[in-house]
Amino acid sequence: MSSLQPPLVAALALTAVALAACQEGEKDGAPPVTAATPAQTARSHTETRKFRDWLAVCDNGNACFALGSAPEGQSGWVRVSLAPGPGARPEIAAGFPGDGAAPGALALEVDGRRFATDTASAPTDAKGSFGVIRRQPLPAVKALTSGRRLTLTDGGERVPVSLSGAAAALSWIDDRQGRLGTTAALVRRGRR
Repeated sequence: MSSLQPPLVAALALTAVALAACQEGEKDGAPPVTAATPAQTARSHTETRKFRDWLAVCDNGNACFALGSAPEGQSGWVRVSLAPGPGARPEIAAGFPGDGAAPGALALEVDGRRFATDTASAPTDAKGSFGVIRRQPLPAVKALTSGRRLTLTDGGERVPVSLSGAAAALSWIDDRQGRLGTTAALVRRGRR
């Protein structure tokens, strides 16, 4: 990744490293994650998993995020966050170095379909764009899990981000939070 990353990317990377360090004492043969009942959704440990090009992290309070990055040599990232609890809604954040976008200029394009961010700003200490999709994030989540090509755009700039592993990372979050087969699931929705 480039040294022009927004401070948030650096914070996310440090969070992932810190969360991984919390697991040092865990045994390699830990039992697999299974679907949890709502009463079991709060876990007592943090967990980090890699799914191809995506990283998924859940903290000990069961707040989770999945992070996808641009290929080596390019900078850009997309993060899907989901708080614990049945009423939680996903939030999608994205960013990459550039000249800084006007609100709504930073967007995710999945297979040609555009998802504009609600807010965009350039960090004060570096050039770059950052945006968040807060309104109606579910269509964008569905596109991320079923799409083939993701591109971050900011005016004329375009940065690819791999979708390989995105569906698996978000499905793992559903499993970790006890959402599989429920109406609140990100990937495998059901009627529960």
